[in-house]
Amino acid sequence: MSAPPPWRLGAVELAARIRVGECSALQATDSVLTRITAVNPQLNALATVLADDARAAADAADVHQALAQARGEPLGPLHGVPVTIKVNVDVAG
Repeated sequence: MSAPPPWRLGAVELAARIRVGECSALQATDSVLTRITAVNPQLNALATVLADDARAAADAADVHQALAQARGEPLGPLHGVPVTIKVNVDVAG
């Protein structure tokens, strides 16, 4: 039995998999973005999808993880887990 795709995992389980290297933040984000592309046209749940920003943030999280783990520093409990933010909340600046 194969592991479920990252988009199907709960946040805690996904964070644990990212922490131990079973999945990168970028892989998790790409999985979520692929799922959004597949189902959002029917659901219209997300008005705005910032895919490029999400991938850049995930890539930065992966770099930070490598550096932090090399220094023996802990990661946040949800490090690398992609999230959505309602568009009525300012997210830049």
